Amino acid sequence: FAGSSFAKATIGDQVNTVGARAFSGCNTLTSITLGKGVTTIGERAFEGCTGELVINCAAQDDSWTSGFVGSGFTKITIGEGVSELKYLVFSNCKSVKELVLSESVKKIVAGAFVDCNSIEKVVTYAVQPPRTDGYIFSDYTYENGVLYVPQSSLEKYQVMMGWYWFYNIK
Repeated sequence: FAGSSFAKATIGDQVNTVGARAFSGCNTLTSITLGKGVTTIGERAFEGCTGELVINCAAQDDSWTSGFVGSGFTKITIGEGVSELKYLVFSNCKSVKELVLSESVKKIVAGAFVDCNSIEKVVTYAVQPPRTDGYIFSDYTYENGVLYVPQSSLEKYQVMMGWYWFYNIK
């Protein structure tokens, strides 16, 4: 598919591997949805892709850390199938403005969104803040971004490592 010009891609639940550079250069893509079966993502599989990324996969192996390098997604939605985001999984995704986390996300390893210096809005539906072991986001996001949380959980996010660095939590 590399270099193809189509607007949407849905990778079905029966697919478990997205090959290296599979969608590299598909800069007309505005929406990519990864089905529940995807466990392996090849190196730079989404390099140059823009628009919105929706992830519904439950499993992530170490290949994910290079699969999104150089991608230009502006919005990333982590769906109900995902429970953990690994180290560097979305590092250097400099175009991301908005991140939406489903209630199923229970853990985000520090550095998952390192060098994503454009995130302005993080929405999480998790009543219990996802655990983390340090900085999840860049200083830009903590200082300029807005974290939206369930109202009943506001105090939990204000005291939980990885989340309490946000200057603005609503």
